[in-house]
Amino acid sequence: MPGNGDATNQVTATVDAVSEALLSGRGWLHPAASLTTPTGRTPLFSPAITTDERHILPGTGAVISWTSTAQPPAPVGAAAVRRILERLGPGPEPTADALHLPVTAEPAPADPRPAFPPLTTPTDRPGPHLTPDTPGVRVRLAIPAVFHPLLVPGDADALATHLIETAEEVLAGAPGTARRDWATVTAATTDAARAAGTFFAGLCRLDLAGRESTASLIAAVIPAAEPPTEAREVELPCGPATVLVEARTTPVPAQLSTDGRRRLIGTAAALALIPLPDTQVLALQLSTPHEQDWELYAAAFAGILHSIEIAWPGPPPTPEDPQPTKGTPVRIPPADWDPWSGTPTTPEPPQPTKGKGTPVQIPPADWDPWS
Repeated sequence: MPGNGDATNQVTATVDAVSEALLSGRGWLHPAASLTTPTGRTPLFSPAITTDERHILPGTGAVISWTSTAQPPAPVGAAAVRRILERLGPGPEPTADALHLPVTAEPAPADPRPAFPPLTTPTDRPGPHLTPDTPGVRVRLAIPAVFHPLLVPGDADALATHLIETAEEVLAGAPGTARRDWATVTAATTDAARAAGTFFAGLCRLDLAGRESTASLIAAVIPAAEPPTEAREVELPCGPATVLVEARTTPVPAQLSTDGRRRLIGTAAALALIPLPDTQVLALQLSTPHEQDWELYAAAFAGILHSIEIAWPGPPPTPEDPQPTKGTPVRIPPADWDPWSGTPTTPEPPQPTKGKGTPVQIPPADWDPWS
């Protein structure tokens, strides 16, 4: 995906590749209904949500947030890998470079472009919320809670603890080495994802009539750029957006494959770009290697787009016209006034000077010189 989808492309493709190599055919799957549960239109900027951490809102889903005033996270990947190995047992200490990660998915022009459900133009488009008392731009959106978050705020200990707990859930019943390997590889890719502006990376694993189906979801804030030429413009409740849907191929590095051979998997993906008031762009991308299930995931992605809410303080106030000065008028004294000689007096207006020559008497108006 060219243009300003490159950053989210790499993060999404990497999650897909790691999932395909280390999770496929293993562990526990969620029922399909956990993805299709309808989400409500509960206002996301409400007193019920006070932090930017992932928050479960009943009847809505998992609410995720981003704030422009937040400090950039420090690198934690390498330290988290070591913490995981300390708790799950010794093993290889992977690095992103050694695993040839992140990877980039390439468009598959020969394949038909996946369909996407129509995004109807909202009759009531509120646009960004104006919050003059809160600095910075804020974004919130609701996603199905079935997407396991792979990034969490905090230090290396917090990330290691979260990935170990997630591995115990998604790889329930699998050998302990499988949980260790997935958790360490995922930790090793964390810093690259954060550097790309990603504030949420999630993995979904479903049971569709006894068949495994997976998808990844990425949310990032990236610098503004021209959208891909193939993208189409849409209207969302939060404002205008562009959406690109395409088939593509994602590489799985040989270093992750059990047979040591690099291979390609076909995926279907959707990228949405929503301009933010601070000249940045909110980028959302969903991808699945199970293209036969695209219709299911596309409908979920459309629901996520409709849930987006944006808040900002508004434009800076424009300077107002100067108001007339209030108070008692002050009289300016003449330039030659001596403050020690008393109160200045207003000078008398100049008197007309007397003319020279013989005075002339003006006759009355009814004077008849011939009488």
